[in-house]
Amino acid sequence: MAKVIKGAKELAGDEPIIAGAVVQPPGSMGNGPTGGGAIGKLTVAAVEKRDSGKHKDAVRTSPISGNQRGFLAVTDTRLLVMLVKTGFSHKAVDVLTEVPRSDISGATFDKGVLSSVAITMRDDSEWHFSAVKIDAGKARAVVDALSPA
Repeated sequence: MAKVIKGAKELAGDEPIIAGAVVQPPGSMGNGPTGGGAIGKLTVAAVEKRDSGKHKDAVRTSPISGNQRGFLAVTDTRLLVMLVKTGFSHKAVDVLTEVPRSDISGATFDKGVLSSVAITMRDDSEWHFSAVKIDAGKARAVVDALSPA
């Protein structure tokens, strides 16, 4: 069982969380889409340039937006996207959406100063997220859990 943030176990219900990670909207550094001022804008531009190959035609959608934080929770049968309240520590406060794992066709992880996570659904739609360096290892574990064996 993965280490999870406060409140996530209760929101996941009876199924244990096997992988989980705190994420932001695509290109976000933690304080909105260009968090970190000039450095944040440069980092976001670099991420977008690096990611233009594999996902260049994808519409970059995400269940979280703006200044929100999310927690991706993988169980044996579902992927849940939880809304996270930030402060002294992270706490999952609501389930924004969930999909059966059978609806997910793949997931990719690109490591960087601002790592990117893309989750592809069977209907070819994609969800995109960013993970700051401290959360990158957990984000990689989410992708590994969602990738076909």
